[in-house]
Amino acid sequence: MSRSHDGPISTRERLSDTLTDLPTAPLPPPKRVRVSTLQDAETRRLREQEWVAAVERAEASARARSSFLATMSHEIRTPMMGLIGTLELVRGTTLNPEQQSLIDTATNSAEGLLGFLDHVLDFARLEMEQVTRRDLRVRVHDTLDEVVAASVPHAVHKGLSVWMTVDPGVPAEVEVDPLHLRQILGNLLSNAIKFTDHGEIVIRARYDATQQRLEVEVTDTGCGIPHEQQERVFSPFVRLDASATRRHGGVGLGLTVAGRLATLCGGDLLLSSEPGVGSTFTLTLPAKTTVARPLPDSRVEGRRVGFVGRELVYTRTIAPLLEALGCVPVRLTHDAAVANLVDQQVACVFAEPAAVFARLPSLPPDQAQHLVMVAAHEGAELPPIARDLARVVLPCSRKALYKVLVRALRPRGDDAPTTRALRRARARNLWVLVVEDNDVNRFIAQRLVEKQGYRCEAVSNGAEAVRAVASQAYDVVLMDCQMPVMDGYDAARQIRDEVVEQPIIIAMTANNQADERTLCIRAGMDDYLPKPLDLEAMGEMIDKHLAYRGR
Repeated sequence: MSRSHDGPISTRERLSDTLTDLPTAPLPPPKRVRVSTLQDAETRRLREQEWVAAVERAEASARARSSFLATMSHEIRTPMMGLIGTLELVRGTTLNPEQQSLIDTATNSAEGLLGFLDHVLDFARLEMEQVTRRDLRVRVHDTLDEVVAASVPHAVHKGLSVWMTVDPGVPAEVEVDPLHLRQILGNLLSNAIKFTDHGEIVIRARYDATQQRLEVEVTDTGCGIPHEQQERVFSPFVRLDASATRRHGGVGLGLTVAGRLATLCGGDLLLSSEPGVGSTFTLTLPAKTTVARPLPDSRVEGRRVGFVGRELVYTRTIAPLLEALGCVPVRLTHDAAVANLVDQQVACVFAEPAAVFARLPSLPPDQAQHLVMVAAHEGAELPPIARDLARVVLPCSRKALYKVLVRALRPRGDDAPTTRALRRARARNLWVLVVEDNDVNRFIAQRLVEKQGYRCEAVSNGAEAVRAVASQAYDVVLMDCQMPVMDGYDAARQIRDEVVEQPIIIAMTANNQADERTLCIRAGMDDYLPKPLDLEAMGEMIDKHLAYRGR
């Protein structure tokens, strides 16, 4: 492009000519560029502070709720220990039938209140998502035995029969959450007993090796649940409208907690029910196998063991348990029971008292030790001649049957002392220290320990416990956790660090949260007992830890 100009070309004119010569294609859209300012940075900082503050408030709120639940549990369970413990001590005195009935009524009411508290606290923790799953190696038979044994007294009080059947294919150990398994089954059994006025409760356990799932059924012969109301039984605070259901009471949380715990553990809880017939709750949980079968015991494996009594007891309890232990069960008639034992065609005989007690006088003394009485329940009447014989109580656990079986299979004439006699003899030489700040509970705990035959002293806080253990060699310390001056956790740590003669330390705690056992173990304790103390559970736990230490 040519252009004539007499004078110099200005910069503006040069630029105008250049732009005129450029292509006329459209220019790209301008890019948006965010320019940070001090104001933007301040806004971002304030938002971050608000977020951090919100997180801290949420964590503080969670801690406050957790602390509230723990405090409420402690403050209610502490006086409950005094109440239930006192009733247990009174039960051991001479009572007339009317007094015994009143004590039983008071005990049942106290235990009912304790169950209500547990359900409310469990539901609150689930609502606040404070419950976690922790799978551990669990002995299936032992766990089932413990849960069923805890429920049997309530069933017997109502005149119900309780049966438990464990399929031979159930492994010796599986990986599940033991706390939640016990809790779910305990709630199911409690519910079954509550809504069954006559008949029986049946627990069946199976294992699906292909899917690696444990299945436990709890069946009752209770009032049943109408089909249109079955979906509501797992909802919180729901109580069905049927009059047969209303009269049994309850807050309506037991099945809710059981269902939510089953889901938390990756399993399911199903219901099948017919009004007037009964209900079946089926729990399924993922459970990896850790030990397929227990190692054979040469003392019992292959031994022929006889039984005389009801067909129902034989098929549902005695035969399956004997087979699981490797024995050969033999059903005997009433007339052949003693004859087979005398002729040694069987190594020992399990018998219901009504079936054989008339023949007992003719049994040689050296062979009476090979006869085991099968009692219908703990308080069942036995003929005087049978009271000194070994016995098992229905529903019989595999552990209980194994212990009495080993004794019954001793060589003839072996008059080894019984386990109970051994406990009494050993107890006379053992010292137990009770550490409890509550005056009533300290008195109750000390009396319960002395009732087991142990020598006992008591102090009121952790600092006194440390001084006492340092000055005298105690075999067992029963340690309360929440105390003034020094709590049980710090006391246990100091004892472990400073004392030469180390005692067995068992916590007594009113906090039943899932992590309580972990806190106790980390503090150096060997185990823990929930409050209110159970007399038999305390004795068994002390025996267990003494056995671990070879005492």
